[in-house]
Amino acid sequence: MKTIKRQRHVTDLNDFDKNMLRRTVLEFNDRGENPTLSKLRKAMAEKIGFQESLSPFLRILKKLGFTYNRYNDGRRYLMQGQDIAEERAAILTRMHNTRSSGYTNPIFYLDETWEPLV
Repeated sequence: MKTIKRQRHVTDLNDFDKNMLRRTVLEFNDRGENPTLSKLRKAMAEKIGFQESLSPFLRILKKLGFTYNRYNDGRRYLMQGQDIAEERAAILTRMHNTRSSGYTNPIFYLDETWEPLV
């Protein structure tokens, strides 16, 4: 059997690019737009020069914890994993409580999870 060598697509991004992609998806949601793969790919091409096709782009989104769900009328929307969203809400609540309690020392953030060190 003859083996066929195919070109591999880039499915690994560095932490900065992953964070940029995550923020881009959330920006679409904040504006009330439905973030489709083509819209996200175009936005990422403008921001970081990402030039891959849609299928590797979908694999990257799945690695980051995003999934596609369906509305009742059949339309699809991009959603972050439930565990990630709950963890982010818990961290933001804890940050709000810490800041409103009059804590004056600086808050340090570690890692890409932005977990505050208090």
